[in-house]
Amino acid sequence: MMYTKAEFGESLLEAVKRDYDEVELARWAYELYLDHANHLEPGLYEEMMKIVSLEGGDEFLLSESQIRKIGEELTRK
Repeated sequence: MMYTKAEFGESLLEAVKRDYDEVELARWAYELYLDHANHLEPGLYEEMMKIVSLEGGDEFLLSESQIRKIGEELTRK
């Protein structure tokens, strides 16, 4: 079964609502990637890696509103 952009977007919005911590969010997204790596909707890998990269340093940080925007855009596709 394909893991869709909309599913990830909804999960992302819920995760941000619970607690906005860049490192925890990055690790959460990586776990989801590992769980679904073999059946991602085309283009979802890149979106997931935007969140995973939050742990990579200041140059990859996104604000909470930027992350919410990513989630909202993914649920619309």
